[in-house]
Amino acid sequence: MQKFLIVNQLDNRTAEILIYGYIGNDVISGDFLRELKQLENVNDTIHIRINSGGGSVFEGLAIFNAIKNCNAETIGYIDGIAASMGSVIAMACNKVHMSKVAMFMTHKAKMLSHGNANDMRNSASLMDSLETAICTIYAGKTGLTVDQVKAKYLTGEDRWLTAEEALSEKIIDGIYDAKNVKAPPATMRSDKELVGYFNTEMNFNYSTNNNMKKITLSPDQYGKLNLPVNADDTAVQNALDAVFIKAANADNLQVQLSTATTAKTTAETALKTFKEAAAKTEIDSIVSAGLTAKKFTKEVGDSLKVDYASNPTGLKTLVDGMTPHISISQKLKTDEGKLKELADKTWDELDKVDGALDDLKATDFDMFKEKYKAAFKKDYQG
Repeated sequence: MQKFLIVNQLDNRTAEILIYGYIGNDVISGDFLRELKQLENVNDTIHIRINSGGGSVFEGLAIFNAIKNCNAETIGYIDGIAASMGSVIAMACNKVHMSKVAMFMTHKAKMLSHGNANDMRNSASLMDSLETAICTIYAGKTGLTVDQVKAKYLTGEDRWLTAEEALSEKIIDGIYDAKNVKAPPATMRSDKELVGYFNTEMNFNYSTNNNMKKITLSPDQYGKLNLPVNADDTAVQNALDAVFIKAANADNLQVQLSTATTAKTTAETALKTFKEAAAKTEIDSIVSAGLTAKKFTKEVGDSLKVDYASNPTGLKTLVDGMTPHISISQKLKTDEGKLKELADKTWDELDKVDGALDDLKATDFDMFKEKYKAAFKKDYQG
């Protein structure tokens, strides 16, 4: 299995890290940062060797900042190709050297986007911001302004530079002679082709290239792989392969979890909509019944719908406790009929009907007194 992030200890105080692959795919910022932190604690100088066609802008910026903040002196070596984010990472080193047959490439930021028009505009705005950040990095190395960098290096086309061109434009600090490496064909201007070409020319094969030592693992890392610190390469490789399989399975589980979460959210939304519709139907029914019973006006009913929108039970309790509204004309008509009925009866007849005398007294006090006098031959004194 080919490896793209390799660490070598050159002597007691000097080490090197090889970034030989695509950023965010072959080379992960988290892995790079862990290796760099271990090396800077025991080394004065760290060489950053690059053969990369670029990759993720965010992963690349994380690697750039890690190198920029490194406590050890960092020297960059562009062994093959430093394209796109690969070229940005090189700019983080204190000094940058380039093989005489290597290639340097810059271009405008690229990304995939989907969504509505606002999403597309936001994506374009994000790319503009990223390009400004990248141009600021190039400007710090070349001495140009950000606008000059944009006009020169981030045009609509890929900008390819040879080592001599990069040196003349102050992109790099020096050129070195890469032994046994032939210059790529002049027609080859694909980052993927060039990465593969230089890997082949430099015999970049972890298992057969004796100049490249195995990845350095800390005792803690051996322990997390359940390996002794003196484990051989095969055991380490098998343990790492198992980790990669677990990582792939974790990604699948994450996708399944995301799908399940989306389904749960959809179901909860549907249930909420159903409950709201059911509550509205019940509230409309309660208010309609109250209006039919003449317990309130339509205006009051509309207000009750709003106030009890989420509490149909409370609304029903309230409406059930209301008495029907009786208009003044209805009440007068009722009182007139009741008075005629009372007037036709004698005191003794009224006394035999529960509450009849009280109704007469409340309805027509003068008639009440007349019936009293007729019955008892004296005026009412109560």
